[in-house]
Amino acid sequence: MNKLLLADILMSIGSLIGLYNKGQALYFTETVWSRKGSLINAVTYPVTALLPMAYLEIWISFTVSLLNFFIWIGIYFYRAPEKEDWIGRNT
Repeated sequence: MNKLLLADILMSIGSLIGLYNKGQALYFTETVWSRKGSLINAVTYPVTALLPMAYLEIWISFTVSLLNFFIWIGIYFYRAPEKEDWIGRNT
């Protein structure tokens, strides 16, 4: 097996664990996640995760990370505390 393919598969397994955890946070309405954390992840994810994976052509990891990226966006919009503005300041 190609080393890059093996690394892609192993990294994807690790990313799936994170995908599951964040998916649970997005699914359950009682979950609250500050925009201070979710905004940073949603903004930086394309550059720090998706772009390097596309450059290395590790497409399995890229696909799982793309799903993670969309979940971060959902967490930002739907799981922030009611009294936070768009960047996480208490109002």
